[in-house]
Amino acid sequence: MLDLLRVAGERGISRLELAERTGLTPQAVSKITTRLRAEGLAAEAGHRASTGGKPRTVLRLVPDAGYAVGLHLDRDELTAVLVDLAGTPVAARTSPLDLGAPADLVVADAAAAAEAVRGGRPVFGLGVAMPGPLDHRGGVLHRVTGFPQWDGFPLRDALAGRTGLPVVLDKDTNAAALGLALREPGGSDFAYLHLGTGLGAGLVLGGELHRGARTGAGEFGHQTLQLDGPPCECGGRGCVEALCLAAVARGDVAEAVRVLGRVRRIWWGCSTSTGSCWAGGSWRRTRRRTYGAYAR
Repeated sequence: MLDLLRVAGERGISRLELAERTGLTPQAVSKITTRLRAEGLAAEAGHRASTGGKPRTVLRLVPDAGYAVGLHLDRDELTAVLVDLAGTPVAARTSPLDLGAPADLVVADAAAAAEAVRGGRPVFGLGVAMPGPLDHRGGVLHRVTGFPQWDGFPLRDALAGRTGLPVVLDKDTNAAALGLALREPGGSDFAYLHLGTGLGAGLVLGGELHRGARTGAGEFGHQTLQLDGPPCECGGRGCVEALCLAAVARGDVAEAVRVLGRVRRIWWGCSTSTGSCWAGGSWRRTRRRTYGAYAR
């Protein structure tokens, strides 16, 4: 319900439309919207002409009625962002982070960043994104590349205990892809390619985040391209990530692009309904649009 109000924006949406899109009865929608208005989360946005009877009352979301905090724990940097109910950033701060420090120190830094960006505003929850692999359902980290000490650490529960907020945890690539999907209504198919301190992708198929059978979709950074290549923090040699980021570090962007172009038959996801597949470095579709690291 809140998401439909968010998408409707200032124009608003009627109770009848809410009932049609949610499949709920008009009575159920009326009860829910009455509660949302009582809690200050929704408000009237005028009236809309009706084909019969009295004009329909239109409701809109009240963006500043509540907020959420997003944290990105990267290998060397911590970013905290405060967004309103419409998803609009209100405040942000970035600070250095040593992901290799003891877990208690990292959790304390993350909790302090969340509190600082919050600024006393009412916050409904905390979303945490960081490099994988991890268990998003249980909120537990696995062997984060280069930081094996995090394996098995219950980060979600640790941050919930520190902040007193509900916490959700996911890979940074998935979180970025999901954020784009929320701004692309209509069931889009696209890939978000992340090149930072690590390398990976987030996939959205049919408007839904695609995780794969083992939740590892998009984890292509540690495919071996060169058996005698440079060592990687994952313990292997000649990984896509090691080769690509080494080229970036020495300023050889052309070589980094060449490395990515060598990736062949790495299938991140496939949609039988649209025939969309990522393979060999490009979206094999009739239409293709690319926005930096955003390919559809």
